[in-house]
Amino acid sequence: MKKILFGGILAAAAFYYFHPEAGADRRKRLSSLWGSRKDTVLEAARSTSGVVAGVSQEVGDRVGTKIAGIRTEGDRTNGNTLTGAASTRSTDS
Repeated sequence: MKKILFGGILAAAAFYYFHPEAGADRRKRLSSLWGSRKDTVLEAARSTSGVVAGVSQEVGDRVGTKIAGIRTEGDRTNGNTLTGAASTRSTDS
């Protein structure tokens, strides 16, 4: 269903952009609009990519710390996760 929707949107955009009568004017306007705003768009993309890289690094560091803590906890218990009464219960038949 998503492929059909995407295909429909792509076809509508192509029809809009390459329309036999109005397409040339639309292409000129879009080209002019892109030319006047290109630097702003590219700067926003650069800024966003920097923020995303910083956040992903922070998340990676936090996950690494948590994993290291879990491994340390596992080493301390020798893989034994059952503690207290649950691990000492006898199995009565």
